Amino acid sequence: MARTDGYLAPRFRVFAPDSYDSGKSPHWPSDRAIHLRDEVALIEPVLARAGSPLALIGHSYGAAVALIAALTDPGRVRAMALYEPTLFALLDAETPPPNEADGIRDAVIEAGVALDKGNRDAAAERSHRLLDGNRELDPDARATEAALGHMGPVTHPDVVNEAIGQFLERTHHSVPLRYRASP
Repeated sequence: MARTDGYLAPRFRVFAPDSYDSGKSPHWPSDRAIHLRDEVALIEPVLARAGSPLALIGHSYGAAVALIAALTDPGRVRAMALYEPTLFALLDAETPPPNEADGIRDAVIEAGVALDKGNRDAAAERSHRLLDGNRELDPDARATEAALGHMGPVTHPDVVNEAIGQFLERTHHSVPLRYRASP
């Protein structure tokens, strides 16, 4: 999530591990497809260092990894803030590709290209159109929490980070772990 760790760090102890092939993490060392449990194994030393109980925070792929981490050791997790976990494997298991997940994958790629060009509005619009059946949205709708779309943590980090901070304060968490993954 866009700068969530920086937003939370003044109030909480934050650990922000990277997934394989992003940030300072190593390259995926295998020819086989990577699985969410592989990502959890990579961050296990960080989870252990964070201590228990902790809060897991994640967006998209990072939220899916956080969910698997919680399922792997539920006793260490007090709460989770997951923003649209991508669980394409569930869609792919139900209906092999091509399927509904392809549109989501394409939208994420298009939104990423817009963000790389510095166009946050275009990224938000692509995300909104995917989630709203490709209909035009009222420009004022972008500013509301309900209309943030899948890329909300990137296009509207202040709104999302504030909501996460309030959640953590309400639930009295002292060790949030934000999982960072490249889109």
